[in-house]
Amino acid sequence: PLTNPDGALLSQIGLSSAPITARESLLALNGGNENFALWKANGRGVDLNVNFAARWGEGVKNVRNAGAENYIGGKPFYETETTALKNFTQQIYPNYTVSYHTKGEEIYWYFYQTEKARARDERLARALSLSTGYPLAFAEGSAGGYKDWCISRFGIPAFTIEAGADTLKHPIRKEGVEDILTRNQNALFDLSTAYGNEKI
Repeated sequence: PLTNPDGALLSQIGLSSAPITARESLLALNGGNENFALWKANGRGVDLNVNFAARWGEGVKNVRNAGAENYIGGKPFYETETTALKNFTQQIYPNYTVSYHTKGEEIYWYFYQTEKARARDERLARALSLSTGYPLAFAEGSAGGYKDWCISRFGIPAFTIEAGADTLKHPIRKEGVEDILTRNQNALFDLSTAYGNEKI
């Protein structure tokens, strides 16, 4: 369920979570800052959520150098993690996908769908919004994410739920997780119900 274990450990624990041989380079990638709380990339400094083949490298915040966030990697699916998720998705060919990120309490659902698909996906996104209380949002200038790839590659609905209030500090602690779990406890059931109704 966790696509970026190395990055999560860096954010939660810090540099001591990394192999000793990698610590010097990671510290350099973080600008010499020993605080990794806002680290988004994997252990190689690639932001996995911009490493998918969906208008790869066209995001307004994309960067070409490894670091804490927004580095697109050498090419799409350059990283073990994105390749594994790509292979898994192609193997199971899901009806839809939901990715959980933190934070912001909003739902991203759009990525240049056809008009018909856009109408369907917005209806499903509204079901998620009703279930969680999170508003729908549009990440203008964003590209290369897993949601984006699922929409463009398979034509399926795909959603990124930014869970947790902006007031929460990174990494999010137990008290923040409790609210996220409460607000999302019925989200997948409600989405599945809405998806089933679309098929009727």
